[in-house]
Amino acid sequence: MRTITILLISNLLLINCNTSSFEETSTITLASNTTIEKKPITVKVQPIEVGTFPLQTTTNGTLQARQKLEIKLEMGGKIIELPLREGQAVKKGELLLQLDDQALQLQLEQYQLALEEAEVNKADLLIANGGQAFVDTSVSAQKLKLVNTLSGYNKSKHAIKQAEHELSKVNIHAPFSGIIADVKVQAEQQVSGGETVCTLLDPNSFEAVFTLLEQDATRVKKGESVKIFPLSLPEQTLTGRITAINPIVDEQGLVTVYARLNNSRRSLFEGMNVKVVIERPVYQQLIVPKSAVVLRSGKAVVFTYEEPLAKWNYVTVAHENDVSAAISEGLSKTDTIIYIGNLNLDHDAQVVLREED
Repeated sequence: MRTITILLISNLLLINCNTSSFEETSTITLASNTTIEKKPITVKVQPIEVGTFPLQTTTNGTLQARQKLEIKLEMGGKIIELPLREGQAVKKGELLLQLDDQALQLQLEQYQLALEEAEVNKADLLIANGGQAFVDTSVSAQKLKLVNTLSGYNKSKHAIKQAEHELSKVNIHAPFSGIIADVKVQAEQQVSGGETVCTLLDPNSFEAVFTLLEQDATRVKKGESVKIFPLSLPEQTLTGRITAINPIVDEQGLVTVYARLNNSRRSLFEGMNVKVVIERPVYQQLIVPKSAVVLRSGKAVVFTYEEPLAKWNYVTVAHENDVSAAISEGLSKTDTIIYIGNLNLDHDAQVVLREED
């Protein structure tokens, strides 16, 4: 009896297992027979543009003031006035520094007293040579020259002139209007001749100094416009014109170019890093948005729209800039190109046009 019961239970388990296997197989078969229809991909299209392509050459550079001068002392002394601060704007002729001139003033007074004594001696010599006191024309030119020398008159006049010249050096004035930078001295300091006081630069003379590869430099000319983007001020776009091209290729194969800014601003600094973009027109080009060009197996592809399908086209990109590409082969000027929604397209994929925003 026990043996019959065990056999019945075994048969029931086998039936259940077989049923489960059958059901699982049916489910898989059902899943494999199910067909999933692909929905059309939404895209944006536009006609290809035929026109002038702005070919861009991009490089990096720095800002430099074309008019920039280190202000140096011509003589030594004690600074008694220094109305200078970094970043201060000054006008041409404005006082930058004053040295103590007391010793020079005393020396000038001494030379003036010596001149008075020399004039008395000169009068005596004029009389002794047949002339009149204090009347130079009362003797011949040859005698007057001798009288001026013997009396010490010429020597005293020269000493006064030299003292006045030395006094003119105690006050330093701005040679042009600009901004003060790098002040090296301070009030009450004892300084020496030749010492640097500060740097004066004209913010209206800023220019971008940058380098180009030899082949790019041969295509630019003086007077061409450039766009200049300070890296620390991305919201600012400056314009300029090329003013000079150094006709020397350095060891790295680079040529130095200078572009004067049209719109200098007080927020700019000497040595500021900038991006420089040079644009040159290339005429009669097939132009597409840069987003229209995608890569497939390392090759450039542009999808064109032939309702309701997307067509795959291998293309040759002749030129490109930040926003556009010029196509030299693979497209026709009558084509309509897909520029949004093209990243995952296949050839002959069904597409639907997105409504305009």
